[in-house]
Amino acid sequence: MTVYKPFWKIIFIVGLTSLLTIIVFFVWSNLPVTINRRSDIKFGNQLINNINNYKKQHGLPQTDDWTTLKKLGFKFRGDLVIPDYQKLNDTAFELVYLEGFDGPYLLWNSFDKKWEKSFLTHFKDNHIEEDVVSLIEQSTIYRDRSKLIDSLSSGQRGLSLIVFLQDTVKNIYLVKGSEDNGTSLVTHFNYLVDANKMTILNPTGKLEGQ
Repeated sequence: MTVYKPFWKIIFIVGLTSLLTIIVFFVWSNLPVTINRRSDIKFGNQLINNINNYKKQHGLPQTDDWTTLKKLGFKFRGDLVIPDYQKLNDTAFELVYLEGFDGPYLLWNSFDKKWEKSFLTHFKDNHIEEDVVSLIEQSTIYRDRSKLIDSLSSGQRGLSLIVFLQDTVKNIYLVKGSEDNGTSLVTHFNYLVDANKMTILNPTGKLEGQ
């Protein structure tokens, strides 16, 4: 009987370690964002300061102005801007750490002026957004990329469309085609859509500077 004691002892230690890991992760995840996302918030605050200084002389940069965003200190991972920047109108903007598709996300905007876990700020007409999404879904790049992702992942992953009102004056929408591969958010294309004419302004799905 004593032969089996070391085995059960190992099982007990492994089980206890796994349980403690789960508890620690749960506690850490539920701490205030000022604690468990401290480094992200610090970096975001530096960007907010840079953007506001730039705004005083030039106005807010456009959502797709990658050249300016790089100069302001934003990080880039492929086609993904970290954190995501959205110009909401001529005086307001939003920074979002996009993680997955469901939200809530860690974000800051010019209205609330605080970091919090929340959902994206949108100023949009839902009917127009549906038409924009439908337009993109009919594009060859979207259909081909969707089929490829579905095939490579055996139907486990798909291509999701994230829609933003990029220019409130000209009614231009930015549509990100993104895939959650389990470890990161991969952007496959960024379409600009003129909602007045319902036309795609950049058929290749690439923005200037990409």
